[in-house]
Amino acid sequence: SGMVAFMGLFAARLLLGASQAATYPVSAVAVARHVPEGGRTAASAIYLAASTLGAALAPLTLTPLMAKAGWRAVFLVSAAVGMGAAGVWYLLAPRDRVIPLGVTATDHAPSLWQQTGRLLQNPALRRLCAAYLLHSAVLYVFFFWFFRYLIEARGFTLLETGVWASLPYLLATVVAPLAGMLADRLAQRVGLATARRRVAISGLTLASLLVLTGAWIPTPTLAIVALSLSAACLISCEAPFWTTAAALGRDGEGAATGVLNLMGNVGGILSIWLVPLMKDAWGWFAMLAFWAAVALVAAALFASTGRDDRIGST
Repeated sequence: SGMVAFMGLFAARLLLGASQAATYPVSAVAVARHVPEGGRTAASAIYLAASTLGAALAPLTLTPLMAKAGWRAVFLVSAAVGMGAAGVWYLLAPRDRVIPLGVTATDHAPSLWQQTGRLLQNPALRRLCAAYLLHSAVLYVFFFWFFRYLIEARGFTLLETGVWASLPYLLATVVAPLAGMLADRLAQRVGLATARRRVAISGLTLASLLVLTGAWIPTPTLAIVALSLSAACLISCEAPFWTTAAALGRDGEGAATGVLNLMGNVGGILSIWLVPLMKDAWGWFAMLAFWAAVALVAAALFASTGRDDRIGST
């Protein structure tokens, strides 16, 4: 029946979210433990850019597949790609140091709950997580509604939208690594924390201005370019967020980035719930203007994480 099918899809989506939850925190920990601190922002930006490249290829490949073979084929192909990626990570991921025999893990570090409780007492991390919640809420507008916006507000067809919807991710594949390298280069003069903060604040501010520009421009193609650049700016802020959280966590970088990831998901949930209500009540322009303002609030919160450059190093 319809309800059984819905519950099956709901359970599958729940399991998918649970299995993917560790991806970014684990990647952040790998970078923090295996990359010299002067190159961590760029390293984080590169693996994040790789994920955006995958997101760019998805609509280009899966939209025609769905049109020809149906939505079930999309699920099967996506599952096969995910299993292949998991195998590659298992084989190639760097190994952490082995704890000597006779020494337990608790001799090296406090428990996860102790680490998390200690980290949440850090006001800089709390403000960073609040900023990331808002940043993710804005970014999820692009993840889940850009496709719909192109069809409803700009009048593109399904196949045209599949092509244009890949543009934000293609731009982010280029912009994000450049932003990461800029942060690491700037850190040589002003310190890691200040450099990451400046890059994130600049990205969020530019994203806000570009959202307003894209929503206001009447020419559909120019509007898409502006909105795509806005999304690229938001994605370029990811590496400063993750490396700052890992630095704040020090030896508990896994717990710190896990908390950051949780707050990002909360922001995404709020965004997914609010956007359709706001769109129906206000229209597309006012809805996008609201999220442009939210991006500025996120920038202000990141700016308030402190001026102590020790939080940018471990």
